[in-house]
Amino acid sequence: MPDSSTEAAGVAPLGRQSALSGMIRPGDHGAADYRGPGVTITERHPLSMVQIEARGPEVAVMLEASNAVLGLRPPQAPNTSVGDGHPRILWTGPNRWLVVEPESRDLDTVLQDALIPGGAAVVDLGHGRASLRLSGRSVRQILMKGAGLDWHVRAFTPGMCAQTTMFHLPALIDCRDESTFDIYVARGFAVSFLESVTQAAAEYGYRLG
Repeated sequence: MPDSSTEAAGVAPLGRQSALSGMIRPGDHGAADYRGPGVTITERHPLSMVQIEARGPEVAVMLEASNAVLGLRPPQAPNTSVGDGHPRILWTGPNRWLVVEPESRDLDTVLQDALIPGGAAVVDLGHGRASLRLSGRSVRQILMKGAGLDWHVRAFTPGMCAQTTMFHLPALIDCRDESTFDIYVARGFAVSFLESVTQAAAEYGYRLG
């Protein structure tokens, strides 16, 4: 049975299993130059990821309730993201957002309790997604290989996100700063995605964290 003291503290009783367990070999790989690896690739795990959505008059109620419980108002502009990561909220469609944070509490239950009474839909996606963080001077060159978006530093700026196809796989990409991106893919594609990213990064050198 679950530990009642854990549940009372609002923490998920069971940790999430990494989709990349055993696949990450820490160290430097590829053809790095004298400056060292051009990109660092890190699995972001464990994460809580919860989708929230509302329609019609419930939207305003949900926005206020989200701000009250998360200390952060979901962004209104399409393809934008807000927050320092504790949590981070990404716009993923009209009146739909993905809330992401390092797993330290039962985020799904917290949001259900706060938002469902106001008419919002809340769906836990944490077990169905995997996330990699790519950072470094060569990160945008690697993104150019995988997705047909404009990755120029003045076109895709911090606080922007996009849903696209990357290395032939559906992905949600979030720009954290000029040289740091968080990428979310379906759990079942995580190994294939990691292999594609490391192949694309090999010519610049990459560090697995």
